[in-house]
Amino acid sequence: MFAPKGWISLREVYEYFVSAYSQKDKIGDFPFTGDECFQLTWFFAFEAEEVAVCTADGNALPVSRSLVTTENYFDHENEHIDLHLGTVGSGSIRGLEVFPGNYSVLTEYLKTTYGPFLDLPVIFRRSDFLDYLDDLEADHNSSDQHENSLPEIDQIDLSPRATCEKILKAWRNGEAATRETIRALVAPNHSVRKFQLAWELAREQAPEISRPGRKKQKTQRQCIETET
Repeated sequence: MFAPKGWISLREVYEYFVSAYSQKDKIGDFPFTGDECFQLTWFFAFEAEEVAVCTADGNALPVSRSLVTTENYFDHENEHIDLHLGTVGSGSIRGLEVFPGNYSVLTEYLKTTYGPFLDLPVIFRRSDFLDYLDDLEADHNSSDQHENSLPEIDQIDLSPRATCEKILKAWRNGEAATRETIRALVAPNHSVRKFQLAWELAREQAPEISRPGRKKQKTQRQCIETET
């Protein structure tokens, strides 16, 4: 996937993480567990200072950040884009049930929705991507420094999945109600990205965790009914 000089395509970003995982198992000192390729790509796309598309004549044209916004960081596509392709209109919109097997209707709908942007590759400043990689390594190194200062650290599971379980336990027990209070309780020294990975895992298991307000506790009657 080509991009103008000084830019990098969304597909290249995703393939970089896939290659790092499959060939090296890490980026610098950042270790992979297998969950992060989609997540790291979406995070970069959301955090990058500029989002653009590469036009047919090779120029960068700024576009809305909503193109690269997703509610599920562990999915390969949002409504507009499939990371495997990285182009406008390649996302889940193509699988809408209103177009079962009707390619001509789907094509017309995509043209109407995206106009001249349809099928153009999404691109970002290459410098933003390099800064993002530096941040990943800095996050990991900072986390390592704290972890190495803890006693018997080899006996403590600091993986995203372990943190996910702590998040769910704190939320279900009513120990904390919001994302920030839960983070302060179960992972105060995790980097933002490391905690976000665990948070997204928790959301997969309990989508209602991201809704505002404290989890409702069962009434005494409900507890009795549950037991009987």
